[in-house]
Amino acid sequence: MQGKELSGGVSPQPDAQGNHKTIRSVPWDDLQSERGYKTLQVYNRTKLMNIWFTQALATSLAGTAITANCASPGFVRTRLARDATGLFAAFIRLAAPFQSSPQTAATTLVHLTTAPKLSGQTGGYYRKSRRAEPGGLADDPKAASRLWQISAELTGTTDASGR
Repeated sequence: MQGKELSGGVSPQPDAQGNHKTIRSVPWDDLQSERGYKTLQVYNRTKLMNIWFTQALATSLAGTAITANCASPGFVRTRLARDATGLFAAFIRLAAPFQSSPQTAATTLVHLTTAPKLSGQTGGYYRKSRRAEPGGLADDPKAASRLWQISAELTGTTDASGR
């Protein structure tokens, strides 16, 4: 890969309809959902936090040859819900014709890591191989920085860039 920048921080979590946009607030004092766990709400919050973390990582790595971008592969046909039951299992079966194959979903990730025109592009959010605005609470650099700091405290690190 001589002459190319390394790409990282690609977050291939599905958010077919921009699940992160459904989050209206973040319980900063309960990020691990110890006081209450609602599956879909926590899932959607993790999509938001993936974006924030990638933005903060990109900021931390500024001035290096490493880029960090976030990718949404969309609603992908995987086996993640293979043990689902009840209404959710029925939904997954009915939704199957609308889901992308893993191969199709991977095109954005491949594009992000190999497209020469994206060399040096960092901190972005990509859908269908195009840069997109994530919207919702994702457009909050202070929240991204706050999540970065809390993550560093929880993991006992200071700077993921190694600086």
